[in-house]
Order: sequence, then C-alpha cells, then structure tokens
Amino acid sequence: MEEVLQTRVPDQMAKQLKLYAITKNNKIKDCIAEAMTLFINQKPWLNGVWIKQPKTNSEFKPLTVKVPDAVSAQLTQTAEALEVSTSSLAYTAIEWYLKQNGND
Repeated sequence: MEEVLQTRVPDQMAKQLKLYAITKNNKIKDCIAEAMTLFINQKPWLNGVWIKQPKTNSEFKPLTVKVPDAVSAQLTQTAEALEVSTSSLAYTAIEWYLKQNGND
C-alpha cells in the first residue's frame, strides 16, 4: 500500500528532482522514497544537517506524492522523535538527497 506524502519545495528543486528521476529512468515517487529511506537510515542530522521548514511563499511549490507505507511510517516516526513536521523532514531529505547525488 501507499500513503500520500506532502511537502513544499522550491520550483528549481522540483525541476532537479524530475530531471534526476528521468536520468535514472525512475518515477519521482521512487526517488522520493529512496531519498526518505536513505535520509532516515543515514541520519545526517547527527552530522550537522539542519532540518529545514519549507516556506509558504510563491517560490515554493506543493509536492504531493504517494510513497510506500513503510517509508511513510519511518518518516512519521523520525519526525516525531526529532519534534519536527513530516513536511520539514521530507523537504530536508529531498534537498539532502539531491546534493548527495550531485544536483545542488
């Protein structure tokens, strides 16, 4: 099963994510699921990565995607443990993932 994940990302980041998915011959939702899984497993916040809150200005666009239940559950548990929103954790994970893959 899948659950809906919602966050906001800058338009440029959304474009980078789409391009990255295309170059890897993947669906965006698969890239996002991978980003969440790697982010949660590698715990980069323990090494100085700040959890960022997505802005609500016009430069940030809503991003809604379905991810596997297990990924959503991990994201929710981690967000609760860190006392941040799932939207903030998702945004930070996507940004971190793109930087890790040379798309900064």
